[in-house]
Amino acid sequence: MFRAFALLVRASYLLALLVSLACMLPALVQLLAGLPGGRWLWREGLFGALFVIVFVALPMRAAWRLIRRRDLIPETHLRERPVVASLVLLASACALLLSGIIALALFTRLPEADVNIAGPAVLAVMLFAIAILTGEIVLIGRAAPIC
Repeated sequence: MFRAFALLVRASYLLALLVSLACMLPALVQLLAGLPGGRWLWREGLFGALFVIVFVALPMRAAWRLIRRRDLIPETHLRERPVVASLVLLASACALLLSGIIALALFTRLPEADVNIAGPAVLAVMLFAIAILTGEIVLIGRAAPIC
């Protein structure tokens, strides 16, 4: 039973990391290109820094663990913190489901009609942020030295 739970948590978390990286890297390029004169303004700089930390740096930290052939989420962390792992599973599964519904709505309705997906998209981004922050900061915590 635990193996199925661990597999679900790791698979949904990995998919959430990959989808957030795939969706947020083009938005980051657009954000950086839209800055006036290439200078950081206070509001855009603060938003950009938060954006980069949550949706680029933390998923890249998880990718770095995979590149170094370590576990995405160590089994000891899953056994010690099952409630946090359940929260990561729930947030990432809901975010993936909602982004799939948004993609389906865009691909089926966009050519014919104007579709407003702002509300569900913001909810999906918030769920991705909850899953990533909870997974990397609370569930994984401070990783072993990278050296």
